[in-house]
Amino acid sequence: MLAYSNSFNGPFIFDDAGSIPDNPHIEDLWPLTEAMKAPPQETVAGRPILALSLALTYRFCGLDVRGYHVVNLAIHILASLVLMGIIRRTLLTDRLKGRFGALATALALACALLWCLHPLNTQAVTYIIQRAESLMGLLYLLTLYCFLRGATGRRKGFWFLGSVLCCSLGMGTKEVMVSAPIVVLLFDRTFLAGSVRKALSRRWPAYAVLAATWLILAAIVRTSPRSVSAGFGLQVISALDYAKTQFQVILHYLRLAFFPIGQSFDYSGWRIPVGLWDLWLPAAVVLGLVAVTIAGLIRRWAWGFMGAWFFAVLSPTSSFLPLADVAFEHRMYLPLAAVIAATVVGIYMAAERVPIKRRKLVLCVAVSLVVAAAVMLAGLTFQRNRAYASELSIWLDTADKRPDNHRAQTNIGLAYAARGRLAIAIKHYDASLALRDDDPDSYVNRGVALARSGQADRALADFNEALRLNLPKLERYVREGREIPPNLRKKYSSVYNNRGVIYKNKGMIDRAVRDYDRAIELNPLDANAYCNRAIAYQVRGEHERSLADLEQSIAIDPSNAPAYDAMGVAYWNMGQSRKAAQQFQIAVDLDPDEESYRSHLATAVQVLVERKDRLNSASAPDPPK
Repeated sequence: MLAYSNSFNGPFIFDDAGSIPDNPHIEDLWPLTEAMKAPPQETVAGRPILALSLALTYRFCGLDVRGYHVVNLAIHILASLVLMGIIRRTLLTDRLKGRFGALATALALACALLWCLHPLNTQAVTYIIQRAESLMGLLYLLTLYCFLRGATGRRKGFWFLGSVLCCSLGMGTKEVMVSAPIVVLLFDRTFLAGSVRKALSRRWPAYAVLAATWLILAAIVRTSPRSVSAGFGLQVISALDYAKTQFQVILHYLRLAFFPIGQSFDYSGWRIPVGLWDLWLPAAVVLGLVAVTIAGLIRRWAWGFMGAWFFAVLSPTSSFLPLADVAFEHRMYLPLAAVIAATVVGIYMAAERVPIKRRKLVLCVAVSLVVAAAVMLAGLTFQRNRAYASELSIWLDTADKRPDNHRAQTNIGLAYAARGRLAIAIKHYDASLALRDDDPDSYVNRGVALARSGQADRALADFNEALRLNLPKLERYVREGREIPPNLRKKYSSVYNNRGVIYKNKGMIDRAVRDYDRAIELNPLDANAYCNRAIAYQVRGEHERSLADLEQSIAIDPSNAPAYDAMGVAYWNMGQSRKAAQQFQIAVDLDPDEESYRSHLATAVQVLVERKDRLNSASAPDPPK
């Protein structure tokens, strides 16, 4: 808790937005089927148990980030305790207790403590939406723990039922859970039954039901909820190129496991390796580790199972199945446990070779090393959590670690733009496009910043380029009958809306109206697009159509001050100055600092007063003689 004490105020960042604050499904817990839904293509999509956990958190905490961080940390601590239970009970099995039984609890505590405090796990804990990884990890560990209890203790039916239930929930949390039934079987073969045949014959009902949980995952995956970020249909990288990167990625993960320095939030821009040093040498090392793991499994060596655990959990994200991002540190959440357990137990086995008369000294040294390692890892975790203090800080840290990461530059620009520092934001968008000139999002973001800073012509060029790059994607969704993801709809509704404003300011009203039409078509809940189209209608003298759009804009967003002001202008142009003044008054009440609203109200009030004075003067009796 001390190591993560500085993480509780970390804001929603990156993929958090689409899965939590912009996800309407988390707002209601009933019916549960609604709470388990999610916007397509978001991290939470196709993961109903993750979605339900977020809905539960929202029910009690709203959008207070501290509640989400507390739940994430609680999940991680529980996972650490379950890991300790698995290691302890494994070391107490008939096969291992003769060698490790006396120190089973101490060794299990050391493994779980170091895993719990390791900074490589910060992304799975502090990055809120990666509850997907930590919650799946907890359920994965519980699946194995309950199976172990059922195989070695009393109340077998109860524990096997718990194992199946946890496995089922895990399948609905994240797809990496797919390897859990295989890992359970390998564990049983290695430490309990002695062979696959004996394991299946002794506990075949449990294995049959565990295997049936794959049907749950298959039913979820069949809906392809994240087709733009995973699968063989990805446009950004082929299966072969993705597989080439994973040899380097796995070695990078292992390097961070032992030397957690230089961690990065995002690894966009990872080069596809070619040549001896970049490809063949990492491939030889990784394939060598796979071969050693297979050999260990054949001989039923404990470290063979550790290797199998490592590669089985990584296989869905580090194989031939291409993902949009070749590397993410949260993917090492469970594999790291195997690395740490193998290291701690390996050091203990080496220490056993010390003469008996020096064993006490060795024990003292070992305890000191564990305490020192725990303190060091806790310090590194605390330090790493500082990077998550704000959206700007995490992306600045990423750009520092990965200078060739275009996505980091884009998000730094967004963070500066949100602070009103448009000139700095534009420089970072320029840097992003210098790294990748075919990224439509960077053109969109730079266009918005340029428009806000008064550089209309450059902004128009950027919006046109963004639409040129992304129109094929939008058209493909329509052609294939698929729903356009909400985040894509909103982004390109905004592009058309902003381009429409530029056209309107240039006097190109018909083009502006066409862009506003397209913006509303993409996002029917875009209040600003309705308001802007209403203003364009006013320029064309179509005041009735303008009023209809403004009423729609206000219905969507009752606090939309520009819409009330525009409605006042429409009434004014229609000669209804009293109604105009009423609308101007509402606009001023909503935004008292906007000078144009106050000016419009003042003009309307002055005209009404003058009209009243004229009426009073005309109806007054002749003065007495």
